Amino acid sequence: MRDLRNPIGENSPGFPRIPQDSPGFPGDSPGIPHDLFEIIETLPLDIQNVLSKFEQEGYDYETCAKYLSILESKGYTFEHGLDGVPFNLTEIK
Repeated sequence: MRDLRNPIGENSPGFPRIPQDSPGFPGDSPGIPHDLFEIIETLPLDIQNVLSKFEQEGYDYETCAKYLSILESKGYTFEHGLDGVPFNLTEIK
């Protein structure tokens, strides 16, 4: 996955490297990825099972809406575009 904090590359002159554990986006906590899709294996087992079923069905707009509803009832949410690709899985606080 492309590192949006260093879009030009970490060794580009004039662009300092931002450490991965520093808050770079609103809501970031040090050391915790902003998108929980990046660390699915650390989520509760019931959430992992929902995400596994989601992946098996494939990603489209209608499937995203269905699984978004399921995950919201379990305290999680995500974003998706018209292409049906989910991103930014977060816990609802």
